[in-house]
Amino acid sequence: MLASMYPRMVARDFAPAGFARQILKDLDMLHDLAKDLAVPTPMSSQTANLYRILNSKGHGELDGIAVLKLFDGNDNV
Repeated sequence: MLASMYPRMVARDFAPAGFARQILKDLDMLHDLAKDLAVPTPMSSQTANLYRILNSKGHGELDGIAVLKLFDGNDNV
């Protein structure tokens, strides 16, 4: 998966192959399941927070790799 995503990340090609909003939905479902099972998921929770910020900035229709925008001072996120 990284082999196909990495070149797009470097090129900052955020055209959707999947949507950031869908990743957030999936992470929220994972959180709910983990909560029901009393299993901590700190990394997934942090990832969900990043996608929540990305979505709140209006980037939910971009590809999931657009989360990189949060770490780039050149982007207006």
